[in-house]
Amino acid sequence: MKAEKELRQPSPRKGWRRRVLMAVFAGCLAVGLFAAAGCQPTATEPTDAETELADTGTDPLAVTDFYTMNAGDFTNTDGFNGRNMNDGNRGCTSCHSDLWSTISGDVAPIQHVLASAPGYGKSYGWTDCTTCHTFNAALGAPRLDDRIHNTHYASATFVESEHGNCFSCHDTDAEGKWVMYDEFKYTAQASGYVDAADAKLDNWLRLRGRSAHSANEVVIESEPKIDVELSQPVTDEADMYVANNYVVPELSADTYTLSVTGVNNERTFTLDDLKALPQTEMTVTQDCFTNANNSVLIGNIPVKGVLLKDLIDACGGLKDGMTTLSNHGADEWGHRNDVNFLIEQNAIIALEYWGHELTVNQGYPVTFVLPGVSGLMWDKWVVSMEFTDEDPDNNPWILYDVVGMKRQFQGTICAGWLTPVKDGTEVKVGDAVPVNGYAYLDNYMGHSLSEIAFSADYGNTWTTVAVPENFDQKQWTYFEGTWTPEEAGTYVLQVKAIDAAGSEQYVPASVIVKVTE
Repeated sequence: MKAEKELRQPSPRKGWRRRVLMAVFAGCLAVGLFAAAGCQPTATEPTDAETELADTGTDPLAVTDFYTMNAGDFTNTDGFNGRNMNDGNRGCTSCHSDLWSTISGDVAPIQHVLASAPGYGKSYGWTDCTTCHTFNAALGAPRLDDRIHNTHYASATFVESEHGNCFSCHDTDAEGKWVMYDEFKYTAQASGYVDAADAKLDNWLRLRGRSAHSANEVVIESEPKIDVELSQPVTDEADMYVANNYVVPELSADTYTLSVTGVNNERTFTLDDLKALPQTEMTVTQDCFTNANNSVLIGNIPVKGVLLKDLIDACGGLKDGMTTLSNHGADEWGHRNDVNFLIEQNAIIALEYWGHELTVNQGYPVTFVLPGVSGLMWDKWVVSMEFTDEDPDNNPWILYDVVGMKRQFQGTICAGWLTPVKDGTEVKVGDAVPVNGYAYLDNYMGHSLSEIAFSADYGNTWTTVAVPENFDQKQWTYFEGTWTPEEAGTYVLQVKAIDAAGSEQYVPASVIVKVTE
């Protein structure tokens, strides 16, 4: 197993925002529209529960009772799982069919995520919220710990009907620290031992009449038969993920103008003027800066518009000493970036996504797209662009440190599963099980995606697949293929992205699969 290395990305060319009130909280919210597809994952039909949610605005609850032991997504036996683990009554989705419905129906006074459901047929979980809501700083979202505790323990349904308690949502690790069960269940410690792949442990269990590899009967497979091919497909727009920074201005094509200053020939462009400039088409990945582990806040978008360098040329070039571009959006969101960096990244004033004019939520009529950089740095509804001689790095909040804030900036290097779409999916021994998903790495600062790694033994060993050198680092890498299990039991499949410099995803993305005879 390769030694874990942490991604550290000090940013000498990062952006600036006019208003820092929402800052990191809006990092994954003001990014515009995401959708993601594989080769090509398509939008899924709504389930009965989703239809009920749309009709009533309420969250259908699963049948949960902590007093009734339930193995849940793990193999249902009379051993460790059936009598001790109680997975079926633990974690957010044991009670809530989907956290999106809970939040949109009961909790949030205002909505920043506008899609009716997550893409790919997936569900939102605790990690989709916690990347922002555990930031515990003025520039991040408010902590929800106490509020969630109060809400649950003030609920007769949770306390009396479901017999909920601390262990409904939490567990304790080997050091005795409280952790979230929704993450803990994917770790070796959930098996009852710190190292579930230890050969001595396997023998210990077998001497006591256990045929399983680990105490919770998770199969430990050091060389999983995962056979995938890599590609860089365009996202299916039908799986669109919509996020805004609350304010959604509606601009009219008849009255819209884009003011450009700090150039030799300062101009005010109409929408028709922008369309008359040279048009460039490209495909770029837009990812959330705080894309949660295994989440869907990422997509590969076909873009058409005016390259920043072509806009500068149309204005007769920059005035002497102008090194920084400040964008200003009608929603008062904006960033200040080094001009040379923007040109190197092929920054583009986008007028179209997926072959059509931008929608209102996509930032109509103009979104400033920064390829290879998190969607946090993309500015929608841009109404002015000001070239200045100011320092682009004078706002300290954006000089983030991934080592210091790993969870918050998970999205800077990430991989995730799209199929199997949810924990507990049941398959047969010997079947070629479809698997697919993505890997992506923010491309600036010389970082590039080098490998995608797979594990079925809690990360003790990894099977790596090299990313082709000719792949565009400003797009995601999509993997698609099969996994063939040779033994019945529960599997924890993991995937992670690896940087060419050796930096790795902070927490591998995991999915639990049941294999039956």
